[in-house]
Amino acid sequence: MQVGSVETTDAVIGLEAMRRKARLVWVSGIANPVGHFNAQVGQRTHAHNFVAAHDAGISVAWLVPEMVRALFPKEQS
Repeated sequence: MQVGSVETTDAVIGLEAMRRKARLVWVSGIANPVGHFNAQVGQRTHAHNFVAAHDAGISVAWLVPEMVRALFPKEQS
């Protein structure tokens, strides 16, 4: 797996997880397509970042129950 990110923190965490051969799931809302940061953020920095964080939160809300089901399957009788 190749780690690629427009967010430095995500890339560092991903590289360290790969180095340790750790299992890792992370969700990051990317607010700006590559090369369009200045054009899109402009005067509404917080509003733009809020949308990315909100979208990531919705993804996590759907992902967590699936992870719980996968990690703790019900015992079959």
